[in-house]
Amino acid sequence: MTPRSGPKSQFQDGETRLVFARHRQRPDELFYLEDGTAKDQRQWAKATLECFMPVCHDRRLTTVSRTRTGRRDGFTHMRGAGGHSRESQFHLQAKELIARWVRERYPRLEVRTEQATIGRSRIADVMISSLDPPRLLAVEIQYSALDPDEWQARHESYAAQGIQDVWLFGHHGRHLRTDAAHHTVKLTVLHRTILAAGQPLLWINPILGRIGTAAVDATTMCCQPQGCTHSDPAETWLVAPEADSPAVQMAIATLSECSLPHGRFTTPIMSAFRAARDRWQAQCDRDHLETERKSREAQELRDRQQAERREAVRARSIAQDDDESVDTVLTRPIRVATDAPKPRCWRCGGLLTDPLVVSLGSHFDPHCDRSW
Repeated sequence: MTPRSGPKSQFQDGETRLVFARHRQRPDELFYLEDGTAKDQRQWAKATLECFMPVCHDRRLTTVSRTRTGRRDGFTHMRGAGGHSRESQFHLQAKELIARWVRERYPRLEVRTEQATIGRSRIADVMISSLDPPRLLAVEIQYSALDPDEWQARHESYAAQGIQDVWLFGHHGRHLRTDAAHHTVKLTVLHRTILAAGQPLLWINPILGRIGTAAVDATTMCCQPQGCTHSDPAETWLVAPEADSPAVQMAIATLSECSLPHGRFTTPIMSAFRAARDRWQAQCDRDHLETERKSREAQELRDRQQAERREAVRARSIAQDDDESVDTVLTRPIRVATDAPKPRCWRCGGLLTDPLVVSLGSHFDPHCDRSW
C-alpha cells in the first residue's frame, strides 16, 4: 500500500471504529466483527451484542457498513450514546485483538488478559504462556503517557521474574508523532529508552489489525569506526534502529503476518533485520576494500612519479657533470715541455749530441770513461 502522506496516515487510515462487542448473555465473551459483514450481522448484532466498555450508560449497538467508501465496517452506539475515551476504547480492543490472534494462531498456548504475575507485582495486559518449554510473554498495550523511568522499572521487573515483555504503542496519540516532510516517525525519550534496552519499537492499530515496526534505512547509517555511509542503487536495507537514530521509518504488517518464535513477538520485518544488516555490512566491506585499493593504487602512482622525478634529476646531474668535465679538458692550457733532460752517456756521463750516438746511449769509445 502506498502511503497517502506518510506512515501515520497509512497506519491509522483514519479508523476509530469499534470492532469488538460483547454478548449480552455472556459478558466475558467478545465478538469480533469481520470487515464486510456489517449488513449481514446488523439485525443479529442489535439483538445479541452490546458495548464492552466497563462503563456505558447505553450499551445498545448497531453495525455500520462502509464497503462503498473503502473503509472498515464497525459497530456504533445508538444516537446519543457512546462518547467513550478513545484511549480506553483502543486499549481494550488492542488487548482483545492480541488475545484473539494468539488463540486462533497458537491454540496450544494459554492466553489471558489482565493477568497478574506471581506476587501481583505486575499485571500484564495480555499474558501468553507455554508449558513445553515453559515460557511467559507479557504484552503491554500503551496509549497513555508513560515515564521512561517507569517503563525501565516495569521492564526490569518482568526480566527479574523470567518474563519476556513486548510493548505495543497506540496508533493514536502521543506515542506516534511524525515528520510529514520526511515521512518518518519522531522518536521520544521513551522510544529511545526502549531501543537502548535492545527492545523492538512497535505500534498497534486494533481497528485494522496492523502492527507497525520501527526501522531505519541503513544507507543513512554511519559504519564504525570509519564513520562513512554506504549505499547500493539496486537495494534498500531496512534494519533495526538504535537509540541515537534521529528518526525511524515504519514498516507495516498485518497481525496475521506476525509470529511468536521462541516466545518472542516478531513481525516480518524484524525477521529480515539480521539479513539486511548482513547485506549492508557486506556492502560496507566491499566499499572499504575498494577505497583501500584506490588509495593503494594512488600511493603507488605517487611513488612511481616521485621515483621518476628523482631519476630525472639524477640523470640531469650526471649529464651536467659530464659537460663540465669536457669543458674543463677543452679549456685547460697546453704546456710545452722546455726542461726535458739532455741525453748522456751511460758510461762516462758525458753529453750525447750526435743523434746516432744518442740512439746508442753511449760514446763509440768503449773507454770513454777513462779518457775523461
